[in-house]
Amino acid sequence: MDTIQLDLIFEDGCDFTREEERRIRKILDGLESPLGYSYCDVLRNGIIYGEEIKVIVKLSFPRFYFENNAYLISTYDECKKVQRYFIKQLQEDRRLQKIKAIRITRVDIPFTYIMEKDKRFYDYTNIFKVLALAFNKTYEETEVKSMVDTLKKREQTVSYADTPTISAYNKKITIYNQMKNLDSKITEDIDMKKTLERFPDLPRRMRIEMSKRINRKEMSLKEFKKFKLFEEYSIKYKEELKKLLFDKELLGEVYEEEIEKLSEILDEEREFQKKRFTYKNFLSEYVEDIYDYKILREAVKNVITKRKTREGAITEIRKELNIQEERKGLIVIGVRSIVKDIADTIEKSFKGQRKKKVEKDELEGSPF
Repeated sequence: MDTIQLDLIFEDGCDFTREEERRIRKILDGLESPLGYSYCDVLRNGIIYGEEIKVIVKLSFPRFYFENNAYLISTYDECKKVQRYFIKQLQEDRRLQKIKAIRITRVDIPFTYIMEKDKRFYDYTNIFKVLALAFNKTYEETEVKSMVDTLKKREQTVSYADTPTISAYNKKITIYNQMKNLDSKITEDIDMKKTLERFPDLPRRMRIEMSKRINRKEMSLKEFKKFKLFEEYSIKYKEELKKLLFDKELLGEVYEEEIEKLSEILDEEREFQKKRFTYKNFLSEYVEDIYDYKILREAVKNVITKRKTREGAITEIRKELNIQEERKGLIVIGVRSIVKDIADTIEKSFKGQRKKKVEKDELEGSPF
């Protein structure tokens, strides 16, 4: 669990002065957990007048337990504590007691995959490409967007959305390196040394985050307090991710299409280059089109009929890919197994209970 966006709907007849608006914003922005961490933010233009008066806020569940989003929410109970305490704070403040209902409008849930020790986020580019092809099977008219380090040409963040304009999404999947993501938050004062001491695995965290705009009816404060938010949406999001990115039949179609595509390219290059053709040059020329060693291996089987020639080509290709992967880091061998590993990690997420989520002395005397 990461962030939810809420409409706080005030009673009919409320009409705030500029000073009252400023006070309400200050109170909500200043809400702190019992651990002393700020976890609520009012959107910049978050006070809306119309048929109803509402204040739009974001609640960060990780920031309830730590000073930034490096804390990993892993249990349903952790979310319930945030919801209960948030409602308690609303009910205790005189100005906020006029809130009659809450409407959930967005829910973000990230799933965490720990990268291999010697790998960097952008080394997984071919995995992101395979997942993009799978996503585009459902949303053909959309484009996958990447934020790239311009000088080094390395992916920093990858986004898949259900609309051509990402900002207008109803459903969005974002994949990013969590440490880089925290480091880029210029509006937050991140104590990275303290964060890394507490969470040493942070540099290896790949986050697969599902964000959805939610269209559900408003609920009373009491209903929101008891609502099983994390249970409901974590299960739905797992199902959605599986359907859009990790379905076996869907990925099977992607692999078959890529095998066919590479078969045609390989056949044309061998025919055009004739004796000048080498697999080393081919791999270098078409590095952007080769997402997985196994895809290329199947393409070789399609193009080369003689068994010995085919086996020799496959051996040469694997040897060269091993050299390139060792030199550049870009994963080409084992892409399918990593895609499956990410899918398995998401499926198993939140099923266990961390034995020690927050230090006991930190919560001593808290009103949970």
